Amino acid sequence: MQKKVMIYDAADSPALPIARSLGRRGVEIHLASSKERASAFHSKFSSKNYLVRNYREALEVAIDEGCELFIPLLSEKELVEVAKMKSNEIKIACGDYEAVETLIDKRKITEIAQDIGIPVPETFFPKTEEDIFEFAKSGEFILKLRVGSGGRGVYRIKNLEEYFSLKRNLKFNEEDVLLQKAVKGKQLSVSALSDASGFIVAFVYERLRFHPHPFGPATYLKSSRDAECLLYSEKLARRVKYSGIVNFDFIADEADNKPKLIDVNPRFWGSVNAAAVCGIDFPWLVYQFYLGSVDEFAEEYVEGIHLRSVVDDLKSVVSILSSKDESMRSKAKALLDFLNFFKYKEFMFDFSDPLPNLYEILGILRRRI
Repeated sequence: MQKKVMIYDAADSPALPIARSLGRRGVEIHLASSKERASAFHSKFSSKNYLVRNYREALEVAIDEGCELFIPLLSEKELVEVAKMKSNEIKIACGDYEAVETLIDKRKITEIAQDIGIPVPETFFPKTEEDIFEFAKSGEFILKLRVGSGGRGVYRIKNLEEYFSLKRNLKFNEEDVLLQKAVKGKQLSVSALSDASGFIVAFVYERLRFHPHPFGPATYLKSSRDAECLLYSEKLARRVKYSGIVNFDFIADEADNKPKLIDVNPRFWGSVNAAAVCGIDFPWLVYQFYLGSVDEFAEEYVEGIHLRSVVDDLKSVVSILSSKDESMRSKAKALLDFLNFFKYKEFMFDFSDPLPNLYEILGILRRRI
């Protein structure tokens, strides 16, 4: 019997590659979103689309439709809410509550990393405005809200004026943030499917361009390997007893050549299909993980493959060209590199299922006109 999966939110970038991956293997795909213009709704792999108010309604629809698995693509706070849920009627592709709650909190995860010997950038946990004054004396720093992912809630602060302007706009207290020294170096990520005993499979890649620039999800990346990042990631996942899909971000610090942990996200990431292009199909592995056993996967993948989402990468390059913080040399380099079309493999646009991508492009053009 053909099994059914519900994916919410269909407007989130991983929804489309997840739908394509599972749909190609004969899984009946149901998509739900609170946004009418979700591009994934136009995929040939979607059997049914639902316009709902929130993830709770999507979950109810999934149960009514007889779906076996619910894949939540949610904000961090909503993900914690879902992690609390228990259901005998449907499997939910989400980690345990305590582990998820820990991994989304940048302060908690930084403290745990420090405790178990995983390098992090020089970090300060302020309590008062006086603490901010003291930390800012050393120059530019990175401010992170305790909860946020995909570049959301991460800000480069050049001076106290910028800090207080941001505080007025976001209305946070000092205890809601952490401060870190800016680190320069190669940016690496480890994406993995983990269980209580450790990683089942993992994929390492270098992040080379981003949108929004410079803290957003990767739009151009290269498959890679890094034993230290892999070791630190698995060590942290075991410490918090996490099972499920997860992504770790590092920067290989030029100052001491050590990878520094900068973020953890217990959810699917936007460039998930890049791993599939290289040989590791995470959506299918997650499907097997929650509905049976992972008995069909490749541990090895092709290293050194340059991958991008051309539409999102164009947004990144436009951001670089318009940035006041980038030199003319770096702008020219980014533009010329973008135009080297023979260099890349595409991980988002799919000529066998083009309507969602064309719909997205038309939406961008409509907003620009």
